[in-house]
Amino acid sequence: MSKRAPLLILGLAVTALSIAACGGDGGGGPHVAACRTANGTPAAETPTAGPPATVTLKVGSYTGTGSPQCIRGVGFQPEVLIIKGDTPESAAWRSSSMSGDSTAYFADRIANFEDGITSLDPDAFSLGEDPSVNAEEVTYQYVAFPSYADIRVGSYIGDGAGGRSISGIGFQPDLVWLKGDVYEAAVWRSSEMPGDRTALFTTGREIVDAIEALESDGFQVGSHPAVNGPTSVVHYVAFRAVPGSLAVGTYTGNGLDNRSITGLGLEPDYVWVKVDSVATSMVHRSSGLEGDTTMRIIDAINAPNEIQALEADGFQVGTGNVVNTDGDRYRYVAWKATGTGPAP
Repeated sequence: MSKRAPLLILGLAVTALSIAACGGDGGGGPHVAACRTANGTPAAETPTAGPPATVTLKVGSYTGTGSPQCIRGVGFQPEVLIIKGDTPESAAWRSSSMSGDSTAYFADRIANFEDGITSLDPDAFSLGEDPSVNAEEVTYQYVAFPSYADIRVGSYIGDGAGGRSISGIGFQPDLVWLKGDVYEAAVWRSSEMPGDRTALFTTGREIVDAIEALESDGFQVGSHPAVNGPTSVVHYVAFRAVPGSLAVGTYTGNGLDNRSITGLGLEPDYVWVKVDSVATSMVHRSSGLEGDTTMRIIDAINAPNEIQALEADGFQVGTGNVVNTDGDRYRYVAWKATGTGPAP
């Protein structure tokens, strides 16, 4: 496991993918986006993807090279990109609100780092050399979200004051996650959480004074440094739940193997599960994974007996304590790839 020095600047329809390392002017290197030319514009061979229309996400995979590379065939320019390899490195993500060479972790209490996801481009994204996204011969899964009606990304400057409304989202969100470019981990909240509760991606119980409420045009934050530290740049991603596209919910563990969590109203392509427990962190699974395997958000390799399968009306869990300890409360978020969008 390695942890990078922090960056201090401010900053699917599911299909097979085309993967290519750009050569010539698109080559890149540390802090140079591999899908772009030396002056920062998209490489000439990068097509301009058409409007994604109603497409809501894309699941894919690629093999790391250890050198900067350009991953093509996404089908749209990602607004949000999540990457996790079967390796003891933490899950990484980037949104369009992050400028320059900036990538965030979900679970690590560090500021954004360089040389990870170095750009989001039409039909593509660039990778640097950081092992969380591009170690040689490691298989990585990615989930990419385009710009569409039920997602908003953005950022704000923290002021340390509680009860602050972040507005202008354009809808009342059912899911929000936040990450400040500071030494704090990301946090999240769904519309299933009552009162002043916010969940962690890392180990730990739900906290207060972070994402305090989901409001009609945004969300309210407290004074917790993870969401509103004075002068910190905080990046947010907000989703509206739409039947057949996104579902959030809660279940109580029973400890029984091969248990189906149903009633979601969709067959998911990507699922999060987090227990309200000190002991365990979030786990996630995409439809790109085969067999009984689940990805961790933290710096750990994939594991069996957790999210065992994605099913027609939900997902199946095993007996792993991260998904099904008897009597524990679990929160989930499930996305389905809907729409057609441009072909990769």
